[in-house]
Amino acid sequence: MASPYNILVQACQTDPFVAAKVRLTVSRWKQFWPFPGAENTEWKIRMAQAERDCD
Repeated sequence: MASPYNILVQACQTDPFVAAKVRLTVSRWKQFWPFPGAENTEWKIRMAQAERDCD
């Protein structure tokens, strides 16, 4: 069984509406999480990865 993240990436790569929604969500989450020192957190890493994978 594929992980939820892999399912998301597959959907992003095949559906432009899903990809746009993911990019919008990541953009909003970045506005929420601008704290200094949080650059290397797991959360930031996953958001950057999702943004790259859904581009």
